[in-house]
Amino acid sequence: MTLNSSPKLGYACAYAPVPLLAAAGFSPVRVLPQGDFPDQAGRVLHDTLCPHVKKILDRALAGDLDDLSGMVFVNSCDAMRRLSDAFLARGRRATLLDLPVTGGPRSEARFAADMERLYETLCEWSGLSPDPARISAAIKAHNRLAGLLAEASRKRDLGLLSAPRFQELVNFASAHPAEDAAAEAERVLAEPPVAARPGAVPVFLFGNVLPDPEAFALFEDCGARVAGEDFCTGSRFLAPVPEGDDPFA
Repeated sequence: MTLNSSPKLGYACAYAPVPLLAAAGFSPVRVLPQGDFPDQAGRVLHDTLCPHVKKILDRALAGDLDDLSGMVFVNSCDAMRRLSDAFLARGRRATLLDLPVTGGPRSEARFAADMERLYETLCEWSGLSPDPARISAAIKAHNRLAGLLAEASRKRDLGLLSAPRFQELVNFASAHPAEDAAAEAERVLAEPPVAARPGAVPVFLFGNVLPDPEAFALFEDCGARVAGEDFCTGSRFLAPVPEGDDPFA
């Protein structure tokens, strides 16, 4: 495993352009809604917000995110936007990337410009000068990791890799540099296939956030086999980034 001394930068959404965070000189860390922390978020935001947002704020209020140099939030919903406000209101460094609500050339151009501004902001935070070569290298490392994770996903879908093991891998990959995560993925892919469970019922899971490997273990213990999923803490993290002359486009 490589020795990575880059400062950590948190993100909380699968839409975050992770290679840009790495190219700005940071080690991207997905902040997952996990851990046993006091329930304090309701004193800052409305108490009926989704548990994903509240748990991240609970972690911050408990001091569990103090090792992060900042947070990149994505305007995926109003609750996530309010979470960004809460971080800023408490003097934490944070930035918000907006998302287009329609397709088409104008939306794509605007989104590319927003990502370029995000990259420039992150470079100001790190003290590095913007460098297209670093972005290209980060995209290549990300795409290599995405390919390995996609292969692990296929093994999971075929019943050759347990669903909890796959989720452990995705969680590791979302919180470590791409090179380290790729090495871990290669180790997982080299593990012997799991034994098939007779009579296991194939199921497809979909939704938003489900990062806990124990949840997938529960499904398997109940006689199910995860034959596919669509979670932002699962397969949505595997999307490769197209390589081209303009990385933002």
